[in-house]
Amino acid sequence: MTTIEGRGATDPRTRLLTLARHLFATQGYQATTTRRLNLGGSESPGLLYYYFPGGKRAVLDAIIAAGADWPPLPVWQLGAPADAAALEARLLTGMAAWWQVLATPAVAETLLILVRERPLLTATQVSWCREREAQATGSVAQALAAMRGPLAMAEATAAALAPVIRGLYQKTVLEELLIAGRSHDTIDLAAAVQPGLRLLTTRMGQAAAVPTR
Repeated sequence: MTTIEGRGATDPRTRLLTLARHLFATQGYQATTTRRLNLGGSESPGLLYYYFPGGKRAVLDAIIAAGADWPPLPVWQLGAPADAAALEARLLTGMAAWWQVLATPAVAETLLILVRERPLLTATQVSWCREREAQATGSVAQALAAMRGPLAMAEATAAALAPVIRGLYQKTVLEELLIAGRSHDTIDLAAAVQPGLRLLTTRMGQAAAVPTR
C-alpha cells in the first residue's frame, strides 16, 4: 500500500483526494483504477462514489480545482542591482523562492498531473493554467520594471524579458522535475538555470553600458 501525506486525515474525502493525487501523478490517470482508490482511501468500497458521484473524472476535477488554494508565488524584489552579477544573484533568489512552493507535495503532484494529463483538461482548466502562467510572467515583468540603478529599464523592455526569465525556470521544472522524474530535493536549481541566466544578465549589463545618443 502506498504511504503518502494525508493518509492520516480523518476526513475520508480528503484521504481519497490525497491518494488519488499521488497515484495520478506517479502512475497516471488511466492506470489508476477506481477499485485502487476505494481500497486505499477507506475500508468502504463504495465511498468514492458517495463523495464523487462522477467517479474518477470527478476526482481529477476536484484535484485540479484545489489548485486555486496553492500558495501564491512570492513577489520578486530586485531593488537596484549595481551590475549584471548582482542582478543574476537576485533573480536566482526569486527563482529559489518559487522553487520552495514546489516543495509542497500538493503543488508538485498536481503540476505533474496537469502536464501529463493535458489532453484530459477542460477548456476552463486550460484557461486557469494559462492565467497562472500569465500571473507569474507579469510578476517578473513588474519586478524588472521596478528596478532602479544602472540596470533600470522601460516597462516594454521588462515585459519582453520576463517570459525569457520565467522560461529558464520553467525549463528546469519540466526537464528535471516532470520529465526526468527527479525529486525536488535532489535538483540543484541554481546549477540548472545559472548558465542561461548568466548569459542573459551579462547581455543586459552590456546593453545598459552602451551610452544612449
